[in-house]
Amino acid sequence: MIGSALAGAAWLSGLVVTGGGAALAHAAGSATAALPPAVGPLAAIVMFVGVVAAGYEAVTFPFALFRGFLLDRKYGLSSEPLRAWIADHLKAFAVSALLIVGAALVVSLAAARAGA
Repeated sequence: MIGSALAGAAWLSGLVVTGGGAALAHAAGSATAALPPAVGPLAAIVMFVGVVAAGYEAVTFPFALFRGFLLDRKYGLSSEPLRAWIADHLKAFAVSALLIVGAALVVSLAAARAGA
């Protein structure tokens, strides 16, 4: 659990320290620049948050696999096949990503409405 948290923190810190987050935000803005003004910024937010969430998932996945699949099988707590475990994990990621993107959109719209 600590390893997963450290890996996730390293990913997010790396985005800040290296300027990768700013570059990603710029790339998302450029990719959505051709969209209508009412949709473009929201699409950029969805793209940015989606890429950050996917990167976070990529760096924490090995820890989740060890903790949620390998240890359970080692101690006889689960007989679920790897394919089913990965499918469940991907479903959980999809639901989490939708909630995270939704929250980011709500915060962005609230900030825009407040004039920030």
